[in-house]
Amino acid sequence: MNAADVTCVTAAIDIGRVLLAKSFARPFSFYRDRLEQLLSLDVPMVIHGDPGLPLPPSRSPRRIVPADHKTLDGFRHFGRVQSIRRDPAWRAGAPWLAESPQAALKHYNPLVMSKLDWLAETAAANPFGTRAFVWIDAGITNTVPLELVRAALEGEALNAYLKRFLVLCYPYAADREVHGFDHREMARLSGVARIEWVVRGGFFGGEAAHVREAARIYDAMLDHTLSAGLMGTEESVLTILAHLHPGLFQRYRVDDSGLVTSFFAAMASGGGVT
Repeated sequence: MNAADVTCVTAAIDIGRVLLAKSFARPFSFYRDRLEQLLSLDVPMVIHGDPGLPLPPSRSPRRIVPADHKTLDGFRHFGRVQSIRRDPAWRAGAPWLAESPQAALKHYNPLVMSKLDWLAETAAANPFGTRAFVWIDAGITNTVPLELVRAALEGEALNAYLKRFLVLCYPYAADREVHGFDHREMARLSGVARIEWVVRGGFFGGEAAHVREAARIYDAMLDHTLSAGLMGTEESVLTILAHLHPGLFQRYRVDDSGLVTSFFAAMASGGGVT
């Protein structure tokens, strides 16, 4: 696969993360600067964000999909997300949870929970005529060197991992909750005794048919869990689905740190093992 065979989808919307407690706080410039790095890549890209965002010259096509707070207010599950994040019982699920982005910011979960829908919309429209579609977080170069991202997206090795729906996962030990999602309920929904690995939400995707199916079951599971008062982040729902649908989801295990650098390094070097 070369750069012309994959469309990257991302988003950059200021949801006020700078206002969070120090351990969670980031200014919007953090994401804007890293998005600028992503835009230097020679890959087709769809960006959800400010339509006035400057796009540097590129040989690959770009498209901005206007998105702001009003867009996130229109998220289908917005009301239930707000009810759960304000629930004292949910907020008490872990010592850190009340100060986390998913608890403190009304637009955080509507944003991260929209990733797969936005990816599916691009896959359905296929504006640039590519074979595969991946979500990539705007801030990914905070932990992954830009040149590794470039080499992975422009290399042949990635092709083998996009024949199904690729997700990156890492070992995770939990007793009470996973990102705020009750551990016992998450394990039950996943069909396992306990959750031992969690999907990362910063990079995932595949060919259009698999993106479409992943988005369909994701929305159904998100609707089911939020209706039951269960919430973590998009990673929680993707983790449940990856357990339930191994034929659809291509799992790639990154190292114990949870950082996805090892995946991009493996792709850049020509391959890797799951």
